[in-house]
Amino acid sequence: MVNFKKILALILIMVIVLVGIFGYIAVMLRNASSIPAPITAVHNVTTELYSSMISQNMLFYNQNSSAFPYSLLSYEAANVPYAILNVSLLGSLPPSNVYMLNYSNDCFSCGNAFAAASAIKNDLVSYGVINSGASVGMLSKPDLTTINNDSLLIIINGLMPSYMFEYINGTNETMLQYLLNRGTSIIYVGQSFSRLVLPGGVVVPNSNNLPFLSTFSTSLPKTRTFYFSNATFGFTSGKTYGTASYANIFNGSIIAFSNYLNSWGSPNEAGSDIAKAAAQEFWIPKYASGIGFIPVGNYNKSSGNIGIILNQTGFAYNPTSLPKLNAGYLRVALYDNMTYNITNASIYRYYLYSPNYSINGSISLPAAIIPGASTPATLEVFTKSSIPISIQPHLSIYTLNMSRVETLPLQFFSAYGNFTFLKYITLRLPPGEYIARLESFSNMQYAAALFQVPKIKLSMSNANFSSNVYNIAVSSGGIPLSGVNYSISVNGLYKSSGVISNGTLYYALPSGSPKINGNATFAISMLSRNFTYVFVRPSSAIKISSQYIELAVVAIIVLMMVTLVRAPNRDEFYIDVPNLPRQDKIPIKLKPNEVIGVFDKLNSYYHWKYMPLSKNEVRMAIATNLRKNNMPINLTYNNVDVILSQLVEKNELVSIDDLYAPKAWIDASKHDIEYLAVFKKLRLYFVSHALIFSDLDASTVADMTIVSHGEKLYVVIFSPTSRFKNIPVYANSITYIAFINEDRLEEFKDSLYSNVSPDVEQLKLYISAGMIRLIDVDNPDGIRI
Repeated sequence: MVNFKKILALILIMVIVLVGIFGYIAVMLRNASSIPAPITAVHNVTTELYSSMISQNMLFYNQNSSAFPYSLLSYEAANVPYAILNVSLLGSLPPSNVYMLNYSNDCFSCGNAFAAASAIKNDLVSYGVINSGASVGMLSKPDLTTINNDSLLIIINGLMPSYMFEYINGTNETMLQYLLNRGTSIIYVGQSFSRLVLPGGVVVPNSNNLPFLSTFSTSLPKTRTFYFSNATFGFTSGKTYGTASYANIFNGSIIAFSNYLNSWGSPNEAGSDIAKAAAQEFWIPKYASGIGFIPVGNYNKSSGNIGIILNQTGFAYNPTSLPKLNAGYLRVALYDNMTYNITNASIYRYYLYSPNYSINGSISLPAAIIPGASTPATLEVFTKSSIPISIQPHLSIYTLNMSRVETLPLQFFSAYGNFTFLKYITLRLPPGEYIARLESFSNMQYAAALFQVPKIKLSMSNANFSSNVYNIAVSSGGIPLSGVNYSISVNGLYKSSGVISNGTLYYALPSGSPKINGNATFAISMLSRNFTYVFVRPSSAIKISSQYIELAVVAIIVLMMVTLVRAPNRDEFYIDVPNLPRQDKIPIKLKPNEVIGVFDKLNSYYHWKYMPLSKNEVRMAIATNLRKNNMPINLTYNNVDVILSQLVEKNELVSIDDLYAPKAWIDASKHDIEYLAVFKKLRLYFVSHALIFSDLDASTVADMTIVSHGEKLYVVIFSPTSRFKNIPVYANSITYIAFINEDRLEEFKDSLYSNVSPDVEQLKLYISAGMIRLIDVDNPDGIRI
């Protein structure tokens, strides 16, 4: 009975505990249901993209050997990744109205012309060319004589309608000539003009072909500019833009996508290309152009001024060219899409201004000015007076965005006519581009000039770690700096200051400072900028204390005295050595296939493939893999050099930059020697820096991909055999174009900035934005590691 009571009490206790637990859980659940949901951050930033012209100018450059138009613009941007300003000085007025020629009856191989026409109108709206599709007028033959001057006419008929070659109003002027004389720009989709289309799609030969429409058969290479890739002709007296061709005729132009409308993959692709061409207006003659790039970022705002130099010029400046330039048109295209395509509701805005360039003097300055150096400036003022007048000019220095840096006063003059004087100036500016303006007392401008301050180079000329004294060489554009103030510290300590003299920055740590172990990081402040220079301390040589040297000298003297003063008792023995016979030299002949075979063997040993070898690597490969009488063959460097030279002459090997590869590798790898040599140099660099990289032809997105600190980077090798003719660019990453050496890199830069094709213009934009970088594989330190 007692046990029963105990069991019952125990059960009651357990029930009470369980009820309490479940009650607590219920309360917690009820409280949890009343917890407010987490607050989600809301980015209340509207999308904005605006610009306006502030001022225009002509900038003399490089001792007045040339001059560039310059535009200063204001901008406001919000919630866009970039703001890109493309400024062009045009020779004729851009089209102000858009029309389309009726295609319903006079059409040949047009495919789904209605769908293409709808896509064209929609994309014209997306590109900001028109406000709505209703703005595009549909014209038939009787309407063509009513078209407004300087308009855009889109013809997608596959062949030119016959009535375009008929004479109008009893004159000797065809309809086509009439339109071109009125400044019409015609975007034409179709075949050459040897055939025409009649109503009902009937094709007839053209018996009245016009001389300015002479064409030649061509197949333009596919580019990233357009979807269109099947061009069939080009204008004999015209130019190309991607896969489109165009000719400027009379006061107008004809732009041809030279194939039928159904040669595109879809009507939408056709609409995109035609609308893109209409937006870019690449056919209008340009005197000069330039691009400005502003990183903004989604959910961010940015505003300010930006100066753009129109240094991609198509004219040679002289004073008589100003009226011609001022008769042109300044077109500003503002957009937020790096590839100039319709994606993610991109914004496109266009502004048109009248040029207003005037020059009342001149400034002759070198293209590069070294900080602290005395530089001659030849200044000229056009007084426009035949009697002496008082002039009190000054020279002001501005950044490209026209932020004043400093003003240099000049002496007072009394002069007439064109007054020229020489002034030596000393500027201490950080690296960058600047504008010098010669101004009057009331800040009226006489003239302006563009110049650069080259990058600063730092190197250790002498380092004495034992006495803590360091001499750092400082130069700009290869010229040693002098007269520049600086402050310096090392590893965050021992701040000091002084003046650079004869290209040397002298720095000594305070007396009693401990010696620096490991790398020395110098923080240098000069020219209103902070520079960091890291010097790797070389391994220390073995030092012997002077006390030990003295003891060694005493020991040697004692030993000599014991040996010389008291000669030891010793028995003398003699050995007869016979004349040894002279050993004969055994000539070794290596067959070409034996030498070439070691290239594969060394590549296999290192798990490489098609990697060219240096002379030292070839010597090592021969010693490791070839034997004579069971002895390794050790060749001198001279012998290796002779063997490789002979094999190159026999076309058994190919060579570049002292790297060699079997000729058979070129066909097997489908890459030339330059490509393989660049890959080899990059491989050695990445291995030495412990970076993960893709092997030869292993990547589908670039010639080589790298992983650095968890970030994926891309490398395209500058070579005709690279598989990536179109440079891949990826958001939030960097693509490097790798060159075999510095000479090849400089050649590319020269050709790049003398070319104004659409793909090159886009490449320049990526380079200026830092998304593409150019590197020399002999000095690849520009790669982010």
